[in-house]
Amino acid sequence: MSFLLGLVLFGALTFLPLYQQTVQHLSPTQSGLMLIPMMLGSTVTALISGQVTTKTGRYKVLPIVGAGMMTFGLFLLTGIGLHTSLVSIGIYFAVIGLGMGFLMQITTLVAQNSVAPQEMGVASSSRTFFQQIGGSLGVAAFGAVFARRLIESLTAHAPGLHMTVKGAQINPATVNHLPALERADFFVAITHAVTGVFWLVVPAAAIVFLLAWLIKEVPLRGRAPVTEQPAEKELVS
Repeated sequence: MSFLLGLVLFGALTFLPLYQQTVQHLSPTQSGLMLIPMMLGSTVTALISGQVTTKTGRYKVLPIVGAGMMTFGLFLLTGIGLHTSLVSIGIYFAVIGLGMGFLMQITTLVAQNSVAPQEMGVASSSRTFFQQIGGSLGVAAFGAVFARRLIESLTAHAPGLHMTVKGAQINPATVNHLPALERADFFVAITHAVTGVFWLVVPAAAIVFLLAWLIKEVPLRGRAPVTEQPAEKELVS
């Protein structure tokens, strides 16, 4: 599950800044600030999940809810277009963040609580390792999909522009120096490429949702079972 989480989150969200800085005309700083709703959502639900787990000792439902919300938020990103508002993007990010808060910390808890105390360090580091591997492979795989869809769109709508940018580094500064008509074609191509990436991300997120149902809920280590105290005998004077 950690591998897929890295693949979905770190692999897919890498390409959104290019869309924001070209199609939505944001600066690098502004595109970074657009992540605030996701971080706030993640913080809120992480606190809630921690309180729920501490008070009840139950946690299986939390990753299920989190994976479902994350999948829905990623699905919303498949509908972005040339005229999608910043408010809409912020809401989509917030939904993804709310899902992340229920999911990310609980997966660490599950890994640590499912092994012997002397193996907790290995379990935690393994979870982080597989998440990083998933993110690295996600960037490579989705990057290939992004590039292919971008070139296909440019070849279909602006073959001359495709020959101009082929082999060059694509960045917002390069796009902004293009003539107006060619720049509009490039905006369409970038949007087409980004949405194509998210159409592939959604099934991977759905697999995370299905795997969350298979989590075995192990009683929290160190949590004493609730037992009834024997009634005190009344003193007979």
